[in-house]
Amino acid sequence: MDNAIKKLNLVDEVYERMKEKIVSREWEPGQKIPSENELAETYNVSRNTIRNAIQKLKGLNIVVTKQGEGTFLKEDLNSNLISNAIPTIFLNEKDIIDVLEFRSIIEKENARLAAIRANKSDIEEIEYSLNKMIENKNDYKEYTLWDYTFHLNIAKASKNKILYQTMLRLKDILLTHLKEMNKNGDFDKSIKGHKKLYFAIKNKDHDLAVKLSEEDNRERSKDLNI
Repeated sequence: MDNAIKKLNLVDEVYERMKEKIVSREWEPGQKIPSENELAETYNVSRNTIRNAIQKLKGLNIVVTKQGEGTFLKEDLNSNLISNAIPTIFLNEKDIIDVLEFRSIIEKENARLAAIRANKSDIEEIEYSLNKMIENKNDYKEYTLWDYTFHLNIAKASKNKILYQTMLRLKDILLTHLKEMNKNGDFDKSIKGHKKLYFAIKNKDHDLAVKLSEEDNRERSKDLNI
């Protein structure tokens, strides 16, 4: 159960928590979200706070309420809809280098810890996002969303809340960076690298997981002539 939210602006806090579940695909397109009562209990807030947070999601065309059934994520929910919830960020060349340096630091530790701590459910989530990358390799925008989700699921599998929350909070920056990298990328090569990393984590080979993460970031640096 999520920790109770104690900040003053409860509606915004609940809204952000719910949005995180959507971005991380914990709540899937078309899925019915928990009832107002369940969410109020989960976040330890009033039903009115939950209702207002849901209204914000409705305003972004992310959820729909069906009379007598409940509230559902839109069936056609995709990266564009989610992106509309977050201001667009434009990265210059120095920013891209900074993000790459950040990724080289955090992703190898995510991979190492995931290889040590991932359970069956974590492995299934990582595998699912990998399969969605393969499925969408001809659509770089959708591919990018699942690329991000793949790495987010690895962070989740690390069982380190700070690492996971950092990946969530930097979602807009990381997505923008990945879009730039994937726009003219070699998807077959990318998928091959992600598969190797997936199997290293699944086989609990933490040394190999770290090595593969480092190799991936070195390749990206070469692509940028860093």
